[in-house]
Amino acid sequence: MSWQRLGAAIGLTTVVALASACGVPDHGPPVTITRVPYNLTEPERRATATPSPRGTAPYVYLVRDQALVPVQASVSHVSDPAAAVTEVLAQLAAGPAEPDRSAGLSTALGPDATVRLVGLEGQVARVDIVAGDQQPAPSRVPLAVAQIVLTVTSVPGVAMVLVTSDGSPVELPLPGGALTGAPVTAQDYASLLERPAASGASGRPSQVATTR
Repeated sequence: MSWQRLGAAIGLTTVVALASACGVPDHGPPVTITRVPYNLTEPERRATATPSPRGTAPYVYLVRDQALVPVQASVSHVSDPAAAVTEVLAQLAAGPAEPDRSAGLSTALGPDATVRLVGLEGQVARVDIVAGDQQPAPSRVPLAVAQIVLTVTSVPGVAMVLVTSDGSPVELPLPGGALTGAPVTAQDYASLLERPAASGASGRPSQVATTR
């Protein structure tokens, strides 16, 4: 199943669950819905830079115990956002280095996933995903998306990410269960971050190896 089809499947499940939860009757008087789901009435979001949790250096976000952990990336073009995004995405797609695996870090992305920067317009990065044959389980898709979004927005000058799959738009799952086809920010996935107390006594991220 492609990311695009997976998004559609998740969306169908969400719609069915929502209809059941609302108790839509098949007869009787109309029912007034007093709460609009999934923040549909919120105004359009603007690109707002979100500071990195551990400084200004770019990070690759990996997974530990269903939470995301920032690992310092090795980037040679920090002053060039497009080049920096390309570098951190390459390191993310390569997966955790041996020291990171020894520390219990993993990735929700498949081993043959391809993630690349398509373009950068202002503070919005457009990223395309080719999931490959070994795709993440549906329950892991929000983690995989969060890895990409948090990694890309850790680059100074990048505040939002628009994700496509094989060039086609996709609806991304948010931690609360909603779907969105709009650009997303780091704040959208902040609830998936590991709490600082669980990151180790030093509180400092490890260094991602440049050669894997």
